[in-house]
Amino acid sequence: MAKRGNLVGVGHHSFVEDDIGQLYCVYHCHESLNGMGQRQVCIDKAYFKGDELIIDGPNEEAEL
Repeated sequence: MAKRGNLVGVGHHSFVEDDIGQLYCVYHCHESLNGMGQRQVCIDKAYFKGDELIIDGPNEEAEL
């Protein structure tokens, strides 16, 4: 994933699935262009389109 808006340094991801089978990507990011801002946890929906994995993020609205 690449930066979007003020979210940079996305990384250290894991995937989880909810009770109905929706896949999510959970990762951390920083809220600073120099990567030294406070670390945040984000979660975005993920799904497959054919053989391609799509992650709807990074998404600033998905911050926890």
